[in-house]
Amino acid sequence: MSTQQMATTRQLKHAVTLIDQQVFMVDEMEAFLLYLPHLGEGIKGRAIPSLDDFRAMFGLEPFELITEIDFGKTLPEMIAAAGNDWVNPNITPENFPVVGGGVKRFRNKMFAFKGNISSKAGVALIEKGGFVPATHVHGFAFSAKFPGEQRKYPYTCLGSSAEVGGSRRVVCFSRGDAERDAFLLDWADVWPDRWRLLGVQEISGA
Repeated sequence: MSTQQMATTRQLKHAVTLIDQQVFMVDEMEAFLLYLPHLGEGIKGRAIPSLDDFRAMFGLEPFELITEIDFGKTLPEMIAAAGNDWVNPNITPENFPVVGGGVKRFRNKMFAFKGNISSKAGVALIEKGGFVPATHVHGFAFSAKFPGEQRKYPYTCLGSSAEVGGSRRVVCFSRGDAERDAFLLDWADVWPDRWRLLGVQEISGA
């Protein structure tokens, strides 16, 4: 008799819940039901691609948003690699230096919230989730690797700031029409819930 365990009723109920959360339209549900048996057949036959490869088939971003940062590069090099169409001219090495060394890998997470949130409360939210607020360096690395995320919603990096024009400013990323932009906003601003807060975990040694 096989030592493998059959799926539990609880797991099956959870699967149904996950399907229900997608809020399929009728034609989408029909397509889902058409493909589902073939997916099951592939899994039973152990023809299982990596989760990121599977998502890539549908043009989706990787399940885990991982970036690799070479801290030996200059800020202008990082900005150029990100390929934003417009970058605030005050985002300079003097105002926003690159701090750190070596090549490191990071897990990135976009933190959503309800209502408006202050920068201080945003930092607390990120840290409660086991991450730390991203710096401008993390922000440009994320913008470079995941430009599609930047087109979904604006996000801010609360882990670094600079005095510009008499105010404490943080680096933010957003889009304008088809363009992608990197700009500065005031730390004292209140962030609307259409925004996201970028948090990171270093996984270099994981």
